[in-house]
Amino acid sequence: MVNRVTLVGNLGKDPESRTLDSGRSVCNFTLATHEKWRDKQTGELKEDVQWHKIVAWGPLAELCAKALYKGRLVYIEGQIRNSSYDKDGVTKFSSEIEANSVKFLDKPDRSKQQLDDNKNGQETTPFG
Repeated sequence: MVNRVTLVGNLGKDPESRTLDSGRSVCNFTLATHEKWRDKQTGELKEDVQWHKIVAWGPLAELCAKALYKGRLVYIEGQIRNSSYDKDGVTKFSSEIEANSVKFLDKPDRSKQQLDDNKNGQETTPFG
């Protein structure tokens, strides 16, 4: 059996990261993928945007927290993780992509990175 996802898209907002009580890092972010085509009947250009919830763990989460920001173009490989929960007696379902590889496809916005690094009191480090 194979559960493998490959996505290329842009971050919808800055990632959210935290360290769990266990000491393990986790980073969550959303990724937009785009599909464009021309309607055969009308000739009109159509576009479909799909949003994906992404989670990264451990050292990959730490890298994502430092290097990712809204709009950044990335390549993601991972697996689909489905879950369910009850809310007010109704079962809700959720899917997310657990990333095991993240590649940066664009050059980082150095001004954004410097602002973030200066806020965190860290030295600026180039990524990409």
